[in-house]
Amino acid sequence: STSKVEVIPASDSTALFEVSKADGTAVLSVDTSNARVGIGTSSPAGKISIAGASGVASNFYLDNHTDDADGSNIIFRKSRNATIGGHAAVESADVLGQIYFQGSDTNSYETGALISAKADENWSGSALGTALTFHTVDNTTTTLDERMRIDHNGNVGLNTNAPKTIFHAVGATGNPASSGTTPTAIARFDSTYNSVLDIGQHASPYAMWIQAHDKSNLAQYYNLSLQPDGGNVGIGTAAPSGELHIKSAASAHADVIIDVTTDDYASGLYYYEAGSAKSGIIHYGDSSNGVEGGLQFLTGGVSASSNTQMVIDSSGKVGIGTAAPSTLLETIG
Repeated sequence: STSKVEVIPASDSTALFEVSKADGTAVLSVDTSNARVGIGTSSPAGKISIAGASGVASNFYLDNHTDDADGSNIIFRKSRNATIGGHAAVESADVLGQIYFQGSDTNSYETGALISAKADENWSGSALGTALTFHTVDNTTTTLDERMRIDHNGNVGLNTNAPKTIFHAVGATGNPASSGTTPTAIARFDSTYNSVLDIGQHASPYAMWIQAHDKSNLAQYYNLSLQPDGGNVGIGTAAPSGELHIKSAASAHADVIIDVTTDDYASGLYYYEAGSAKSGIIHYGDSSNGVEGGLQFLTGGVSASSNTQMVIDSSGKVGIGTAAPSTLLETIG
């Protein structure tokens, strides 16, 4: 046989049954008018309210003592059947469960953060798609904004509710910061040293950028290495056959452009051997080396006029042994 203890009041009350400490402080309160239970409070705000005068006093513990791998669980359940215990499939966007983080603003409790689980499709015995979202409120505002989402595919989105890849971050456009400590990047990779790697997007024409900085002074720049331990780099190709392999799209040129920001400054290609510029240099000339608008070929590893072996000036004249050819081909030796 089974037995039970049942209390059925003549009429419901918000404080039908209470257990209190000797000083009258509520320990357990039962509100039959609203079907609520309070622990540490005589005015429960929900089905179960736990109140305490300190963090420890209001802690909620789930202990499990079994000699197996199981642990304690908190389970949120949702059914569209209005009868308690009944079943009806949830539909897309139905909330399965939420955790609210609230604080007092002197007048009422307001939500500062939220974790929410929602159905991402209409549920059935073979379809249980779900998304998990995380929300916070900006300083000096009261709006709860979605910050991160894990969708039904496992894609993680930051500042987007529709992540397209395993990690998808959305941020504002902005040129790389060149002073101060406030970055304009969409993403940052930090280190235990001051160096950081920022990734962002320019304003128009909206090119993506990568910049290595000192996080304590963004005017300080650091070097960026690709494949420092080996391996090739491909631009336009997934199978580079050299340290740098540039391949154009169909019916297009493959160009390498060297652009000097300030006029009258030479640009060039330096050929190194074992880390030293010993082999040769090809310069686009400027007025300082007497080959304005032309090409200068040097050996000896040092950019000096005495090492110039050949020039092609801006008019197409070629000089060997002279930097100022007067004819189409002039040799001095």
